[in-house]
Amino acid sequence: MSKVGLIIGREYLTRVKKKSFILMTILGPILFAGFFIAIAFISKPEDKNEKVLVLDDTYVLSERFAINEKSVEWTPITSSDIQFNEAIGKFKTDEKYKDYDYLLWLSPKTIEGTDTQSSLIYRKTPSLKSESKIKEAIDKSLEFYFLNVQYKNDSVFSDRLKTAYSKIRSSVNLVSRNINDYDENGVEVKENVDFKVQVGIGLGFSFFIFFFIFFFGSQVMRGVIEEKTNRIIEVIVSSVKPFQLMMGKIIGVAFVGLTQFIIWGILSSILISLASTFIPELGSTDSIVQMSLEQNQQNADIIGLQNDLLNTIFGMPWLNIITSFLFYFLMGYLIYSALFAAIGAAVDNETDTQQFMLPITAPLIFAFYVVAFSAFDNPDSAGMFWLSMFPLTSPVVMLVRISMGSAELWEVLLSMGLLIVTFIGVVWLAGKIYRTGILMYGKKPSYKEIFKWLKY
Repeated sequence: MSKVGLIIGREYLTRVKKKSFILMTILGPILFAGFFIAIAFISKPEDKNEKVLVLDDTYVLSERFAINEKSVEWTPITSSDIQFNEAIGKFKTDEKYKDYDYLLWLSPKTIEGTDTQSSLIYRKTPSLKSESKIKEAIDKSLEFYFLNVQYKNDSVFSDRLKTAYSKIRSSVNLVSRNINDYDENGVEVKENVDFKVQVGIGLGFSFFIFFFIFFFGSQVMRGVIEEKTNRIIEVIVSSVKPFQLMMGKIIGVAFVGLTQFIIWGILSSILISLASTFIPELGSTDSIVQMSLEQNQQNADIIGLQNDLLNTIFGMPWLNIITSFLFYFLMGYLIYSALFAAIGAAVDNETDTQQFMLPITAPLIFAFYVVAFSAFDNPDSAGMFWLSMFPLTSPVVMLVRISMGSAELWEVLLSMGLLIVTFIGVVWLAGKIYRTGILMYGKKPSYKEIFKWLKY
């Protein structure tokens, strides 16, 4: 066991001292933070109020625009006989209108309900936010007209119409709940949790495992190929058993990956915090609040949805999720890294690995795509169940089921047990391939020959 420890230490120190590791460990957080800073700068809206020139052929709707949307500067064209094409000409050529961003035309049939299409002429392409504000102002004016103006002489009907309209505009906040959230008497035993958020969190953890297995598993394979090609392996195996060498390399690379992720997390948090401090617009609470207020004006249900989201996140069984994540993360990595190491030992160069990679990685790729496309539509399907049991796919699938709370305790324990048994079997088989293939040179192995190695 002491030899395995020495190999782990050698593998770890050799890799963390490389210039490429140091460079990527430092540049990774910088690129990560720079990515979000660039997004913040690019997506940051211009600090200006749009100026809209309004040609209102309804003669009534534009009166309330300034009340409905105060962040926009509305200017009506007052001439009663001007046509739409004439207004376009003025907007395009008249010097006094050159500072206006848009020309808005309201069809005279809008208030008749026979033509609700209006036109927005722009100099620069409007943002989705700007279009939404203008459209919201029109919709609110139209609602006010029908509720308060058109039937103002019939106050009784107008009041009934307002009451009916408020009911029509109301929405139902439908929350999906698991039957296990209640006891036999129908009493709630768990906090309100939305399964969509559960699935999203589970998918995040699954993607992390998927990425880690491929990224660092391939590093194990390349390391084995490199040592085999340089004939260093011939010296090493004279004092260390091939199985010990394989396990030391797998565990050593795992520690390298964990070290890099921890440093990335710390440095990224520091850089983003510094950027938010020195560039207030990036992390400004005021800007976030302002955006929230603007959205809330457009949709009154936003606050309730945000509260439900927070309740869902805090109501998640985080202890179970994190514990399960660490287990499936570790076991999935060890199983696939052992297979990658066996592939590296069987070939002489990385090009020859392609014929062996697909059969090994296909279950993991298949599981990830099934989860990505089926988790929201059919999360409790038989396919999801069996994939969460099958050891080569369970590291990706089971995390989603655990996050959703749809996996029973016996299912999780059975899945873990199968994963442990599979790990022992895979490491044993990979060790036999590694032991024979690591000293084979100059010949491309076939599947038939690799099966022979297992019998040696």
